[in-house]
Amino acid sequence: MKSLENKVSEIENEQYNIRSEFEEVAHMFDKDSANLNKISKRLEKIEYAEIKNCLRIFGLTDEENEAADKTKQKFVSDVYNVAVPISPLQDSRVLDIKRVGLFNKNSNRMVLVKFKQYDLKGEIFKARDRLRDSGIRVSNELTMSQRNKIRDLSQRGIQAYYKNGVVYQRQTSTENRTFARAHRRLDQDKAMDAANASTLSVDSAEQHVD
Repeated sequence: MKSLENKVSEIENEQYNIRSEFEEVAHMFDKDSANLNKISKRLEKIEYAEIKNCLRIFGLTDEENEAADKTKQKFVSDVYNVAVPISPLQDSRVLDIKRVGLFNKNSNRMVLVKFKQYDLKGEIFKARDRLRDSGIRVSNELTMSQRNKIRDLSQRGIQAYYKNGVVYQRQTSTENRTFARAHRRLDQDKAMDAANASTLSVDSAEQHVD
């Protein structure tokens, strides 16, 4: 009987030790996870600061081996002059402009523009309805984390976009213009899907997505 009690006591002590070790490991894991989360948020802020003045443009006619100067000319004529028709573009306001991805004769590559200051990007965004009427669509550049979020939602059948750092679901209305423009925007949509972009839609009801 005494031997059995000792055996039970040993088992209980072993269980206690295992539980203590598990709790210690779990605490260390939680601490590491918290640190990783802090690091991720810091990296996100750094990345956002780098891209906040960037703009994605879809629908600009594309050419194989297109030079950067040619891309910039198309941006000025088809985007800038539509958005800001009364003020010539100063070269210093655009830090960089380039096509993204490989040339495909069946769809236009996205154009990524980086502005010196945010105000010009804002002016172009304000003109997005006029640009859309001419077949041009614009969207914010996204961080890696945001692109992953959009990709995840897309795989779940949810169309979403970011606005002021918050992700929203785009709900299609039967009265909006999406269906009427479906054929004209097909190539642009393919390019946007390939680039994992999100677009703003004034015809859509905004719904926050967790």
